[in-house]
Amino acid sequence: MIQTDGIGIRDNTVVFPRVKAAQNGYVVIHATRDGKIVAPASVAHTAIAQGENRGVVMDMGSEFKDSTPYIAMLHAETNGNDTYDFAEGSTDVDTPVTEGDKIVTVPFDSGDM
Repeated sequence: MIQTDGIGIRDNTVVFPRVKAAQNGYVVIHATRDGKIVAPASVAHTAIAQGENRGVVMDMGSEFKDSTPYIAMLHAETNGNDTYDFAEGSTDVDTPVTEGDKIVTVPFDSGDM
């Protein structure tokens, strides 16, 4: 679960009020294009611990583009090295978390503050 109610966005930083995970993993931010997630490439990621994580701060590396939609996605740490490894050519590790048959995602943009 990624809570966006009460999200904080300023310049190049986003703060998710609460993230809950069944195992250690990552919150990953993906850009969107034509309403679809751009993946496996990501804009930013940060590690989270199993359980409840409050005030999850992420540095985007550059300022948010006004009203540009982004997708926050949960990924699990699956290969035990505590490094986010999901990328082009390496999509079988640190995979997206699912609930049922759906990937855990939440859309947000700079207008959500």
